[in-house]
Amino acid sequence: MTFRKIFFFIFFLSFCPGIFAQNRISEEQPGKWQIGGLLGFSQYYGDVTTSTYFQKFGGEIGFSSSAFVRYHFNELLGIGFNIHSGRIKGEKVNFSDGTAANLVFNDRAFNFDVHSYLSFSNLFWGYTSTRRLNIYGTLGLGYISWNGSLRDVVTSDVIFVKNRLRVADSNFKTSAVYFPLTLGLDYKLTPGLSLVFEGSLYTVFSDDVDFYKGGFGNDMLTFTSVGLSYRFGQKGAIRNKKKVSIVRPSEPVSVIDYDVVKSRPSQSQTSIPALTVTEPKSSYNKPFEFRVQVLAKTSKVENLKRYFPNTAFDYEIRENSFGGIFRYSTGSFASFKEAEAYSQTMRNRGISDAFVVAYENNIRVTISKDMRSK
Repeated sequence: MTFRKIFFFIFFLSFCPGIFAQNRISEEQPGKWQIGGLLGFSQYYGDVTTSTYFQKFGGEIGFSSSAFVRYHFNELLGIGFNIHSGRIKGEKVNFSDGTAANLVFNDRAFNFDVHSYLSFSNLFWGYTSTRRLNIYGTLGLGYISWNGSLRDVVTSDVIFVKNRLRVADSNFKTSAVYFPLTLGLDYKLTPGLSLVFEGSLYTVFSDDVDFYKGGFGNDMLTFTSVGLSYRFGQKGAIRNKKKVSIVRPSEPVSVIDYDVVKSRPSQSQTSIPALTVTEPKSSYNKPFEFRVQVLAKTSKVENLKRYFPNTAFDYEIRENSFGGIFRYSTGSFASFKEAEAYSQTMRNRGISDAFVVAYENNIRVTISKDMRSK
């Protein structure tokens, strides 16, 4: 099987898990779109180099930068676009037979690609909103161009080498197709902002990157980068700048409010009972209150232990369903400050995306500036 057939086979398999993925991006989690920028260094592997990864730090590395945009279909699979620019260098002191080579090349490369994204953490260990570290991989197809020169380090003359004959060769290519393979770590600083570390290998379908015709059929580039990314769509209590006490939905919203957990566990309790649903309370008509939302899913949760196996709750958990989203909140507070303090308590207990919401007469309302001051 040829290398290209192997690549397309792996590329196809990288999409397959998404077909069967049951995880969906919940409303309260970072959204589908993600952007990021990275800085790092580049290395070249081909004919005009003999150095290993760490040996290249003696002078065969160059500065690189990249930016990407990704669309996440769910918490497992996505697709993205990447642009990258970097400087690549190489040195060759001797040929394999011991004769002097004295070759040095410097290139500036620019490339872009489309790639698939797969979260290995969510694939092997399941999705959870409390996980901060995510291991992922990307595999794609791109186009790279380069512009540089090959020189004799002794004479500093610009040369082109073909079959060890130092003659001008106008047939060298300066662009080609390449296959990018990336392994990355994504550490969540906030629900939307993450610190990103990536290591990438680019297999270029050309032997001309170093302007030398030799033993390597495909020149290779590696990039080690660190940067930041942000996933848009973080939802929750939306701030309203209008000076009104309560903002109601433009149309009535059908709300189903359930008391999910009847007993109040103590501070030392390490788990909560399985989710049990009672009949809606039709007579419940309490004025607006603040609660702390701890979970939102696009499907009904039958067992909260799956999401909070070791979390102690001081109040009952309520389930509200409207707009195709099942929201789970706890507590009932008269002031925003009290609710915010309890949301911090829940975050300290491991629910990193707990936040304050408001309900009036069983209808979720936007928290206005006036309500925050209460």
